[in-house]
Amino acid sequence: MRPTSRAAFGTHRIQDIDIKLGSLPNAAETIALFTMPFTQSEGPDEGRLIDRLVGDLLADTLQSELLVYTTRENGVRAGCIMFSRLT
Repeated sequence: MRPTSRAAFGTHRIQDIDIKLGSLPNAAETIALFTMPFTQSEGPDEGRLIDRLVGDLLADTLQSELLVYTTRENGVRAGCIMFSRLT
């Protein structure tokens, strides 16, 4: 099934999942999305490292240098991936 365009900024709807590119996500929600699974699988120390890494990436990277793809399923944040330049 081909995704159908829903709006500008690359938003598409695929089986109740919205994928969006074009705006920075809510920082606290995004940090928690990364931190929680790392804390659960690798422990609190790794969770804190990921928390800081994601927070720093969102705070310190120019918006023009950061691509953020987020997904929501039934209105709940389901995933996020970020791409930035390596420096």
